[in-house]
Amino acid sequence: MTEDLPLYALRLGDVLTAHDWVEMRLHRLLGSRWRAGMTEDSPEAGFFGFLLWMESFRQDPAGTLPEDDVELAALAGIGGQHARWAGLRGAGPGEGALYGWRPCIVEDPGGGPPVRRLAHRTIAEIAERGFERQAARRGASAEGTERRRLNRVKARLRNTALRRASADSDRVAARVLAWLDERRLQITQANVQAAIEAISEENVYEFDMTGK
Repeated sequence: MTEDLPLYALRLGDVLTAHDWVEMRLHRLLGSRWRAGMTEDSPEAGFFGFLLWMESFRQDPAGTLPEDDVELAALAGIGGQHARWAGLRGAGPGEGALYGWRPCIVEDPGGGPPVRRLAHRTIAEIAERGFERQAARRGASAEGTERRRLNRVKARLRNTALRRASADSDRVAARVLAWLDERRLQITQANVQAAIEAISEENVYEFDMTGK
């Protein structure tokens, strides 16, 4: 039953972009039981298992695999070779090419029912860190974009009748920017001037208009 399966940390939609990199802990990999077992018992299963590791980072969510054998064989690059895949995947869960992979439950943030996927403890750790790095970069990028837009507004405000203190105020610039965004207007001198006039008339803010 799904209730007995572990919940995956990432949710549907938590994917890594094509520009993201994932870490590879070489010493941990080369000293692992997986490497020792695959080298001795089934190098071919190890090869296709490693391909599935890499493919899992491109899945939704990152770091998981589907349970379906047809999909798994296709991801491993041997789609349509059912007998070959059956011999490589292992007799039970977490064996052969699927060494270390176990069923898990993935939440749907959109409110849909949870879905079953395969997860690997080590791969999951790497995927989570990769997604966190990606989210941090996006946050920093969005913050930088917003700061640049505020600075553009301030540059226009300095060419109005506002005192310099008001023109350099983040609060004033943010209010003007919000007014422009609500009307889908560009940050032009005329639009900024219209914004401060409209805002002053609405008494949302009392801008200091007594000159620089």
